[in-house]
Amino acid sequence: MGVIKLRNSFEKIVSLIKEHGAFNLFLYKSDAVISRLSNNNIRLIKYYFFVQPISDQCVIKNARKRKIKTYLPVSGDLIFEHCPRPKAVIEERFSQGSKCFVATKDGQFIGFIWFSEEKYIEDEVRCEIVPSPMGISAWDYDIYVNPDNRLGMAFPMLWDQVNQYLFERGYRWTMSRISPINSTSLSTHKKLGAVYCGQAFFMCIWNIQIMLASVSPFIHISTTKRPKLHLTPPISKPK
Repeated sequence: MGVIKLRNSFEKIVSLIKEHGAFNLFLYKSDAVISRLSNNNIRLIKYYFFVQPISDQCVIKNARKRKIKTYLPVSGDLIFEHCPRPKAVIEERFSQGSKCFVATKDGQFIGFIWFSEEKYIEDEVRCEIVPSPMGISAWDYDIYVNPDNRLGMAFPMLWDQVNQYLFERGYRWTMSRISPINSTSLSTHKKLGAVYCGQAFFMCIWNIQIMLASVSPFIHISTTKRPKLHLTPPISKPK
């Protein structure tokens, strides 16, 4: 039995390395250990940046006939009392100018997707994301759907709403950051036509932050300031 368990563990590790890459897996495991031992004062965080075209074609047909409803709430909407994010975080997002579409079923919250038409101030590390060109590229983040509804229509309906909203206002690209070990999100975005456009690595040691990125400003070290990461689609026009 010991040999079988050892072989199964080895096969699982090999599978994870093939799926995420040895360095990404090592970084993820190291961050989990170091952040716990340091009471979250030391972090090792890596992001991939993706850009996907905004389409005027809806994934879900006859959305109005569905039980799931989507709408654009404002700050202070009572629906946020039932979502899995602190009130302070929600208010900070609205104060930045971010918006979100909420999905409900039978009047109950089941999910949301946040997006910004301008810059976005990251809340996990000190960093400001600047999608370019302005007025053409937007930023989407924090897509959440209740576990019981993740195999349903909630996510595609939310995605349709964001696409329609942005397309009508002249946007043609939306960008996002994804953890290298979040294979589900990576797969979903690629199915939506997402294209890799950069990456960044952050080492946070108490108030010291070291950033290495594949996009401008490439290297940044600070104790208080936020680097501005300028993201641009790798191709000039969406298909």
